[in-house]
This record gives sequence, C-alpha cells and structure tokens, in this order.
Amino acid sequence: MTDPGVAIDGIPYAELVDLGAIAESEGISYEEAIDRFGSQSSNSRVIDQLNAEFPDEISGVGYVDDQRGLRVGFKGPIPARAIELARTLPLEVTPIGGKGFSAAELRRAEDTVVSWLRSRSEVATMTASPDDETGHIKVVVQPKVMPDDAEEFTRGLRLPRLDNPYITVEVTLSAESMAVLPG
Repeated sequence: MTDPGVAIDGIPYAELVDLGAIAESEGISYEEAIDRFGSQSSNSRVIDQLNAEFPDEISGVGYVDDQRGLRVGFKGPIPARAIELARTLPLEVTPIGGKGFSAAELRRAEDTVVSWLRSRSEVATMTASPDDETGHIKVVVQPKVMPDDAEEFTRGLRLPRLDNPYITVEVTLSAESMAVLPG
C-alpha cells in the first residue's frame, strides 16, 4: 500500500507505479510514459475546471500528439481565464476560438436527432457520433426495409431543423444493424 500523500515531481507515487505498468504494456520507456501520461491527473482537474467555468462556451477538449498536447475549443472568443488555466498545465495547450457551437449544444442537437429517428417507424436501428472538432454529427441508419433510393429515404426522414447553423448532420444508410433502439 502506498501513502496517498507522497508525490515525486508533483506526480502522486501511486500514479508513478501505474506509469511503470503503462510503460511496460505500451512497450515504451518509463520516461516516455511519464512524459506522455504523467500529467493526466492535473490535466483532468484543469479540464474539469474549464468545463465548470465555461459550460456554455467550451466546444470540446481533446488530447493531441500522443497525449503530449491538448486542444481546447470555444464557441466564441477564447476567454482570458481559460488561457490562464491552460498555462498551469505541463503540456502544450492549443486554444481555438470561434467554433460557433458548444459541446452542450452539440449534445442537445445529437439528442434531438436521435429522438426524432427513434420515433420514425421506418428506422430499425441507428448510431450517431458527434465530432466536437467540426460540429458534425454522423448518423448511420438501418432502415427496416432497405430503399431503392437512399436520398429519397433520407429526405423522407424529415430531420428536425437544428437551432445552430454551425452544427451539421449527415445521414447514411446501412443494411447492417447499428444498435438496438430502446423502446
């Protein structure tokens, strides 16, 4: 058992032990594991803080460059406080402003589209996956009966108009089952 208060270079001892296991499983050096994954606890705290302070502005947070960098998107201008928080992280943070949508809006749009498609009798199963980088929601639908004209079928779904023009939806059809629709 390790003492929860012990930290080396700001990394809790228990995490250093975990990083050794990660290095072994990934086939990388211990130093590389620390470099790539050692700051995830502090990163998570700052990411949680960004999400809490800017719930209607943040459009997505994602690791880049093999966990060595972080990309943070904002619906509008980049808040000064977000830059201040990003500077506390031990990795390169790239803030991106002016995306035109927030992560919350993207989730609501996805929920709206999914709910609508669940109500359609001609839909057997489907999946939806939003992309917080682009604001694009990809939907794959399995029709109960595969149509001869996919475009006509898709138009016939009459998807609801979304509130945000920066969020787009693309529907493709598949003869394969995508997911079970909850009843």
